[in-house]
Amino acid sequence: CFLHGSAWSCPPVHITCAMVNPPNKCYTNWQCPRGQKCCPSFCGRRCISPPEPPH
Repeated sequence: CFLHGSAWSCPPVHITCAMVNPPNKCYTNWQCPRGQKCCPSFCGRRCISPPEPPH
């Protein structure tokens, strides 16, 4: 398994919603389930899983 620790980074967000202060479901990686990261998303920050490794 080459996905060890924080080897992956948050995907880039190119489009965001028009809300001034979108709701954040998390602020730090510690607030996310094991293996997930708190990343900027389309609207606010949320926990996301690492990308699937290519087979």
